[in-house]
Amino acid sequence: MPERRDPRRVSFHDLPGGARLVVQPGPEGSHRFAASYLGPAGHGFDPAGQEGLAEITAEALLAGTTRLDRAALFREIDRRGGALAVSTDPEMVHLQVEGPADEYVRLIGLLAEVLNSPRFAPHEIDRIRRELVEAQLRERQIASLRAETELHRRLFPPGHPYRESGAGTFRSVSRIRPSDLATFHRRHYSGRGGVVIVTHPGPAARLVRSVAQIMDRWPADRPATTPPTGGQRRPPSRGPARISLPGQSQVELRIGSVSLARHSPLYPAAELADELLGRRPVLSRLFQVIREREGLAYHASSQLSALSWGGYWELQAGTSPRQADRALRLLEDEIERLAREAPDAEELRRIRESAIGSIPLDLETTSTAHHWAIEIGRYGYPESYLVDWPERIRAITSAELLEAWVKGFDSRHAVIVLAGPISR
Repeated sequence: MPERRDPRRVSFHDLPGGARLVVQPGPEGSHRFAASYLGPAGHGFDPAGQEGLAEITAEALLAGTTRLDRAALFREIDRRGGALAVSTDPEMVHLQVEGPADEYVRLIGLLAEVLNSPRFAPHEIDRIRRELVEAQLRERQIASLRAETELHRRLFPPGHPYRESGAGTFRSVSRIRPSDLATFHRRHYSGRGGVVIVTHPGPAARLVRSVAQIMDRWPADRPATTPPTGGQRRPPSRGPARISLPGQSQVELRIGSVSLARHSPLYPAAELADELLGRRPVLSRLFQVIREREGLAYHASSQLSALSWGGYWELQAGTSPRQADRALRLLEDEIERLAREAPDAEELRRIRESAIGSIPLDLETTSTAHHWAIEIGRYGYPESYLVDWPERIRAITSAELLEAWVKGFDSRHAVIVLAGPISR
């Protein structure tokens, strides 16, 4: 019997050095693969006074290995039709390679080489440092980035892993040297605590053997990385923060609250509440009320970020300076409306089916199917998680959605930020 290929089901395997391997069958007819490494090396682990170290270390992975300089590395990737990218969030680093399915051994081999043997050339680190300083300037000058930065700084106290963006300051990144990258890499990049996720159309057994052989040099003696701890949370200020940025085209609004961690029992209902408010625009309340009915916003959405150590929830909109206060009132009205009034049966059915209906579309391509496998691998969900998820969503009642919103978004201690061409 031929092996059944179902992208909704993954399998788990152990790799050398203590890492976990998650294998997802590729979509039917696909001729591409994607592979990711997730490890405990996010910017929440930045040492005090060296903010930006995790980001520089991650970006330096793409700047060459001990065998290949940056130009040679990307020539090799391009020659095989691949692409390599890296990013960080507060908790994790994410290194991903993708390309033709028949090149997976060579391309995953390059991913392993980048992970285990980074070059950390001083001139490349200087280049990355300059790029990070430019990112710091953008955070101060662009309305959307400034609003986001200010929201997190008001939600979380100094030292909290979710407080900063990871770009650091000019002073902190100026202090970082190649030896600091090598130390951070030695402490945080290893098999222990890491997850490798592969989406590939080929037989799983052959894939597991190949990846295990590629990763056989992964260090196994590095200590496990412990999560950083944040300081005592301060009560947010009551009044909105109004940040004047002359020359910007629109005002960015943010209302945010500390929220649920990923493994909270309320998380599935909170995800549905996020869909209801504004995760996807067409059916969501924020889009329909603020943009379609009132015509006040260029965009209006909701985003629940439920991570391993905690979470935060933010509502956002972009509007003209003269409409900013009115758009803010409408955002606040929708917050209060959902806290006192659960959705009726028809609205709940429509939102549920929209959320469920997006899954088959996601599973049609390797890149979007891979995003689901990353979720499963990162948060340790069971292999049938994606199979079971639709029924979990269908089982959520209006009362459960209301409870998740009330407990997941603390409107009494929410933070409000406006940034753009406004007067203080």
